[in-house]
Amino acid sequence: MAGDRMRRVNELVRHHVAEIIAREIELPLDVFVTITHVETAPDLKTAAVYLTVLPDHKRVSTIKMIESRRGVIRKCLSKRMKTKFIPHLNFLFDEREIKAQRIFDVMDSI
Repeated sequence: MAGDRMRRVNELVRHHVAEIIAREIELPLDVFVTITHVETAPDLKTAAVYLTVLPDHKRVSTIKMIESRRGVIRKCLSKRMKTKFIPHLNFLFDEREIKAQRIFDVMDSI
């Protein structure tokens, strides 16, 4: 039961943060950001937001830009979520995508 609740909260945070970044944060036109998944703490006070950035060489500057707008993102999130706490957002690169691409590259070269 608690697992289902956390899955729903994680998906809700993922959906809203993705929407907020797309609509409220001015990113360069040649940058594409995807929120791959979210891991919210059981107390709802923190959330790890995993993302990918294309093109890959712009990921560091893009995450810095998103982190600088963390307060705006959290404020927008508080207007959309009806929970007791709005989590502090920690933005992290989703290394799974990079590892998966490396595996596909190796498989293609065989």
